[in-house]
Amino acid sequence: MKVRIVGAVALLAAVSLAGCGSDAGSSVASAAQSAAAGVASAGASAAQSAAAGVASSAAAAASSAVAQATSGVCESLGTLKGTIEGQSDDAATVGDVRALAEQANQQLESFKAEAGPAQSAIVSALQAAENALISQLEGQPDSTPMSETTPATQAAVQAVQNAYSTLNQSLGCTE
Repeated sequence: MKVRIVGAVALLAAVSLAGCGSDAGSSVASAAQSAAAGVASAGASAAQSAAAGVASSAAAAASSAVAQATSGVCESLGTLKGTIEGQSDDAATVGDVRALAEQANQQLESFKAEAGPAQSAIVSALQAAENALISQLEGQPDSTPMSETTPATQAAVQAVQNAYSTLNQSLGCTE
């Protein structure tokens, strides 16, 4: 808007002076053009500064929202830690571990919703490890100590531990 006003004033001044037979008209027109360019440049600079400020504020808000969301997921994962650790307890029985794995699967369903689409694939990997462990436990008596189970069952327990660690690392949580 300022550019148009300055341009119009310069044009009127140039026309008035040219009508008087003066070379000052072209000088005024040239000066007005320079002034208009300066106003336009200052306006663009102010707009860029404002846009940068808005972008910076938006980035800070997004970063804060992600940190809060991740914090909530990390807290939820902290509640799962005992369940996961209980599965590798040497004193645990097949029945204990089966119950803990089923409990972990239930907890993981809510974590999926909290984690959002990007991390839900990693949560699914932990669920798959829990399901593989449950499958390995099928057909074994509940009273069997985990230390006496097959190497495949013990490997499934280790896979759950690894998947849990991967999930924590991927979300930036501390164990």
